[in-house]
Amino acid sequence: MPKKTEHIVLDNLSQLRALKQPLTTRTYKAIPHHTVYEKVMDQARKEGYEHLRDTLEVTHGGERAFLNMQFQTDDPTLPFSVAVRSTYDRSASLGIATGASVFICSNLMISGSDVTIMRAHKGSVQEDLEDMIERAFNGGKQSYKDKIAWRENLMGTQLTERQGRYLLAMAQIESSLFNRTAYNTAVEHWIDAPYTEFQGDRSLWGLYNAMTFGAHKVRPSDKMDVHKQLVSFTENILVEDNKLVIA
Repeated sequence: MPKKTEHIVLDNLSQLRALKQPLTTRTYKAIPHHTVYEKVMDQARKEGYEHLRDTLEVTHGGERAFLNMQFQTDDPTLPFSVAVRSTYDRSASLGIATGASVFICSNLMISGSDVTIMRAHKGSVQEDLEDMIERAFNGGKQSYKDKIAWRENLMGTQLTERQGRYLLAMAQIESSLFNRTAYNTAVEHWIDAPYTEFQGDRSLWGLYNAMTFGAHKVRPSDKMDVHKQLVSFTENILVEDNKLVIA
Protein backbone atom coordinates (compact mmCIF):
# COMPACT_ATOMS: atom_id res chain seq x y z
CA MET A 1 0.00 0.00 0.00
CA PRO A 2 1.47 3.42 -0.93
CA LYS A 3 2.23 5.93 1.79
CA LYS A 4 -0.47 8.47 2.59
CA THR A 5 1.00 11.33 0.54
CA GLU A 6 2.85 9.28 -2.07
CA HIS A 7 1.93 9.85 -5.73
CA ILE A 8 1.89 6.46 -7.50
CA VAL A 9 1.43 5.68 -11.19
CA LEU A 10 -0.04 2.19 -11.42
CA ASP A 11 0.98 -0.27 -14.09
CA ASN A 12 -2.37 -1.89 -14.80
CA LEU A 13 -5.96 -2.54 -13.77
CA SER A 14 -4.94 -5.40 -11.49
CA GLN A 15 -3.09 -2.95 -9.25
CA LEU A 16 -6.13 -0.67 -9.22
CA ARG A 17 -8.31 -3.60 -8.15
CA ALA A 18 -5.83 -4.53 -5.40
CA LEU A 19 -6.31 -1.21 -3.57
CA LYS A 20 -8.27 -1.23 -0.33
CA GLN A 21 -11.98 -0.96 -1.14
CA PRO A 22 -14.16 1.88 0.21
CA LEU A 23 -17.04 1.23 2.60
CA THR A 24 -20.57 2.52 2.09
CA THR A 25 -22.02 4.35 5.08
CA ARG A 26 -25.28 6.14 5.79
CA THR A 27 -23.90 9.37 4.27
CA TYR A 28 -21.36 8.02 1.75
CA LYS A 29 -22.09 5.78 -1.25
CA ALA A 30 -18.89 3.98 -2.16
CA ILE A 31 -17.80 3.29 -5.76
CA PRO A 32 -14.40 1.58 -6.14
CA HIS A 33 -11.97 3.22 -8.58
CA HIS A 34 -11.79 0.02 -10.62
CA THR A 35 -15.58 -0.12 -10.95
CA VAL A 36 -15.65 3.31 -12.61
CA TYR A 37 -12.81 2.22 -14.90
CA GLU A 38 -14.61 -0.97 -15.88
CA LYS A 39 -17.88 0.86 -16.56
CA VAL A 40 -16.04 3.30 -18.83
CA MET A 41 -14.54 0.38 -20.73
CA ASP A 42 -17.97 -1.23 -21.07
CA GLN A 43 -19.38 1.97 -22.59
CA ALA A 44 -16.38 2.35 -24.90
CA ARG A 45 -17.00 -1.13 -26.27
CA LYS A 46 -20.67 -0.28 -26.84
CA GLU A 47 -19.60 2.85 -28.73
CA GLY A 48 -17.13 0.90 -30.86
CA TYR A 49 -13.97 2.53 -29.49
CA GLU A 50 -10.69 0.62 -29.55
CA HIS A 51 -8.72 0.98 -26.32
CA LEU A 52 -5.18 2.38 -26.66
CA ARG A 53 -3.74 2.88 -23.19
CA ASP A 54 -4.31 4.25 -19.69
CA THR A 55 -2.69 6.48 -17.12
CA LEU A 56 -3.80 5.37 -13.64
CA GLU A 57 -2.60 7.49 -10.72
CA VAL A 58 -3.33 7.42 -6.99
CA THR A 59 -2.37 9.30 -3.85
CA HIS A 60 -3.32 9.23 -0.17
CA GLY A 61 -2.89 5.49 0.17
CA GLY A 62 -5.10 4.85 -2.84
CA GLU A 63 -8.01 6.94 -1.54
CA ARG A 64 -7.70 9.46 -4.39
CA ALA A 65 -7.34 8.48 -8.04
CA PHE A 66 -7.12 10.10 -11.46
CA LEU A 67 -7.74 7.81 -14.42
CA ASN A 68 -7.08 8.83 -18.03
CA MET A 69 -8.27 6.28 -20.59
CA GLN A 70 -7.41 6.79 -24.26
CA PHE A 71 -9.25 5.42 -27.27
CA GLN A 72 -8.37 5.31 -30.95
CA THR A 73 -9.76 7.87 -33.42
CA ASP A 74 -9.15 8.70 -37.09
CA ASP A 75 -6.31 10.97 -35.93
CA PRO A 76 -3.60 8.75 -34.38
CA THR A 77 -1.94 11.75 -32.70
CA LEU A 78 -5.08 12.86 -30.84
CA PRO A 79 -7.01 10.04 -29.13
CA PHE A 80 -10.43 10.38 -27.52
CA SER A 81 -10.02 10.44 -23.74
CA VAL A 82 -12.16 9.80 -20.72
CA ALA A 83 -10.78 11.28 -17.51
CA VAL A 84 -12.11 10.24 -14.12
CA ARG A 85 -11.55 11.73 -10.68
CA SER A 86 -12.46 9.25 -7.96
CA THR A 87 -12.03 9.67 -4.20
CA TYR A 88 -12.82 7.64 -1.10
CA ASP A 89 -11.99 10.31 1.49
CA ARG A 90 -14.74 12.76 0.48
CA SER A 91 -12.15 15.31 -0.66
CA ALA A 92 -13.96 15.74 -4.01
CA SER A 93 -16.99 14.51 -5.89
CA LEU A 94 -16.86 11.80 -8.54
CA GLY A 95 -15.92 13.53 -11.81
CA ILE A 96 -16.09 12.24 -15.39
CA ALA A 97 -14.83 14.34 -18.32
CA THR A 98 -14.45 13.50 -21.99
CA GLY A 99 -12.41 15.15 -24.73
CA ALA A 100 -9.09 14.82 -26.51
CA SER A 101 -5.54 14.07 -25.41
CA VAL A 102 -2.14 14.03 -27.07
CA PHE A 103 -1.05 10.43 -27.66
CA ILE A 104 2.69 10.88 -27.20
CA CYS A 105 2.46 12.28 -23.66
CA SER A 106 -1.17 11.83 -22.52
CA ASN A 107 -1.65 15.62 -22.18
CA LEU A 108 -5.36 16.31 -21.73
CA MET A 109 -7.43 18.93 -23.55
CA ILE A 110 -10.39 19.43 -21.21
CA SER A 111 -11.98 22.87 -20.83
CA GLY A 112 -14.79 24.28 -18.76
CA SER A 113 -17.13 24.03 -21.74
CA ASP A 114 -16.49 20.32 -22.17
CA VAL A 115 -18.83 17.70 -20.82
CA THR A 116 -17.85 17.24 -17.19
CA ILE A 117 -20.22 15.36 -14.93
CA MET A 118 -19.80 15.72 -11.18
CA ARG A 119 -21.71 13.75 -8.55
CA ALA A 120 -21.29 13.60 -4.81
CA HIS A 121 -21.07 10.11 -3.33
CA LYS A 122 -24.64 10.28 -2.10
CA GLY A 123 -28.15 9.17 -2.99
CA SER A 124 -28.39 7.04 -6.13
CA VAL A 125 -24.87 7.71 -7.43
CA GLN A 126 -24.11 3.97 -7.55
CA GLU A 127 -27.21 3.20 -9.61
CA ASP A 128 -26.68 6.25 -11.86
CA LEU A 129 -23.03 5.58 -12.73
CA GLU A 130 -23.66 3.92 -16.10
CA ASP A 131 -25.99 6.74 -17.18
CA MET A 132 -23.40 9.34 -16.15
CA ILE A 133 -20.73 7.64 -18.25
CA GLU A 134 -23.05 7.30 -21.25
CA ARG A 135 -23.88 11.02 -21.11
CA ALA A 136 -20.19 11.87 -20.87
CA PHE A 137 -19.43 9.81 -23.99
CA ASN A 138 -22.29 11.34 -25.96
CA GLY A 139 -21.34 14.91 -25.17
CA GLY A 140 -17.64 14.25 -25.59
CA LYS A 141 -17.96 13.44 -29.28
CA GLN A 142 -18.71 17.07 -30.20
CA SER A 143 -16.14 18.30 -27.71
CA TYR A 144 -13.51 16.19 -29.45
CA LYS A 145 -14.33 17.76 -32.83
CA ASP A 146 -14.07 21.24 -31.30
CA LYS A 147 -10.63 20.43 -29.90
CA ILE A 148 -9.38 19.37 -33.34
CA ALA A 149 -10.19 22.85 -34.66
CA TRP A 150 -8.72 24.49 -31.55
CA ARG A 151 -5.44 22.60 -32.02
CA GLU A 152 -5.12 23.88 -35.59
CA ASN A 153 -5.59 27.45 -34.36
CA LEU A 154 -2.89 27.01 -31.70
CA MET A 155 -0.48 25.55 -34.23
CA GLY A 156 -0.87 28.66 -36.37
CA THR A 157 0.05 31.07 -33.55
CA GLN A 158 3.81 31.51 -33.20
CA LEU A 159 5.72 32.66 -30.12
CA THR A 160 9.29 33.46 -29.23
CA GLU A 161 11.05 31.50 -26.50
CA ARG A 162 10.95 34.59 -24.27
CA GLN A 163 7.20 35.05 -24.81
CA GLY A 164 6.67 31.41 -23.88
CA ARG A 165 8.66 31.81 -20.65
CA TYR A 166 6.60 34.87 -19.75
CA LEU A 167 3.32 33.05 -20.38
CA LEU A 168 4.40 30.09 -18.28
CA ALA A 169 5.14 32.44 -15.39
CA MET A 170 1.71 34.04 -15.85
CA ALA A 171 0.07 30.60 -15.89
CA GLN A 172 1.60 29.82 -12.50
CA ILE A 173 0.34 33.12 -11.11
CA GLU A 174 -3.18 32.76 -12.49
CA SER A 175 -3.75 29.05 -11.85
CA SER A 176 -4.27 28.12 -8.23
CA LEU A 177 -3.22 24.53 -9.00
CA PHE A 178 -0.28 24.99 -11.41
CA ASN A 179 2.36 24.68 -8.69
CA ARG A 180 6.08 25.42 -8.75
CA THR A 181 7.07 21.87 -9.65
CA ALA A 182 4.58 21.85 -12.55
CA TYR A 183 5.90 25.25 -13.69
CA ASN A 184 9.55 24.13 -13.64
CA THR A 185 8.66 20.98 -15.59
CA ALA A 186 6.77 23.06 -18.16
CA VAL A 187 9.74 25.43 -18.61
CA GLU A 188 12.06 22.48 -19.22
CA HIS A 189 9.61 21.11 -21.80
CA TRP A 190 9.34 24.51 -23.52
CA ILE A 191 13.12 24.94 -23.74
CA ASP A 192 14.02 21.35 -24.63
CA ALA A 193 11.01 19.09 -25.11
CA PRO A 194 11.59 15.42 -24.21
CA TYR A 195 9.56 14.33 -27.24
CA THR A 196 10.77 14.73 -30.82
CA GLU A 197 7.31 15.87 -31.89
CA PHE A 198 7.59 19.04 -29.78
CA GLN A 199 11.28 19.86 -30.03
CA GLY A 200 11.68 23.36 -31.47
CA ASP A 201 7.90 23.89 -31.55
CA ARG A 202 7.45 27.57 -30.70
CA SER A 203 3.76 27.66 -31.46
CA LEU A 204 1.01 28.18 -28.92
CA TRP A 205 0.29 24.46 -29.33
CA GLY A 206 3.84 23.70 -28.22
CA LEU A 207 3.42 25.98 -25.22
CA TYR A 208 0.10 24.42 -24.28
CA ASN A 209 1.67 20.98 -24.32
CA ALA A 210 4.54 22.24 -22.17
CA MET A 211 1.97 23.42 -19.61
CA THR A 212 -0.05 20.22 -19.67
CA PHE A 213 3.13 18.16 -19.47
CA GLY A 214 3.96 20.13 -16.33
CA ALA A 215 0.45 19.38 -15.05
CA HIS A 216 1.46 15.73 -14.73
CA LYS A 217 3.18 16.87 -11.53
CA VAL A 218 -0.12 18.02 -10.00
CA ARG A 219 -1.88 15.73 -7.52
CA PRO A 220 -4.36 13.33 -9.17
CA SER A 221 -7.38 14.80 -7.38
CA ASP A 222 -6.55 18.25 -8.85
CA LYS A 223 -5.73 17.21 -12.42
CA MET A 224 -9.17 17.64 -13.91
CA ASP A 225 -9.41 21.19 -12.56
CA VAL A 226 -5.88 22.23 -13.48
CA HIS A 227 -6.40 21.13 -17.09
CA LYS A 228 -9.54 23.24 -17.27
CA GLN A 229 -7.62 26.21 -15.89
CA LEU A 230 -4.83 25.77 -18.44
CA VAL A 231 -7.24 25.52 -21.36
CA SER A 232 -9.00 28.69 -20.18
CA PHE A 233 -5.63 30.46 -19.81
CA THR A 234 -4.54 29.40 -23.31
CA GLU A 235 -7.84 30.47 -24.88
CA ASN A 236 -7.22 34.02 -23.64
CA ILE A 237 -3.73 34.38 -25.15
CA LEU A 238 -3.72 36.80 -28.08
CA VAL A 239 -0.75 37.43 -30.39
CA GLU A 240 -0.88 40.25 -32.96
CA ASP A 241 2.06 41.20 -35.21
CA ASN A 242 4.28 38.84 -33.21
CA LYS A 243 3.47 40.70 -30.00
CA LEU A 244 1.57 39.46 -26.98
CA VAL A 245 -1.61 41.43 -26.32
CA ILE A 246 -2.32 41.64 -22.61
CA ALA A 247 -5.99 42.22 -21.91
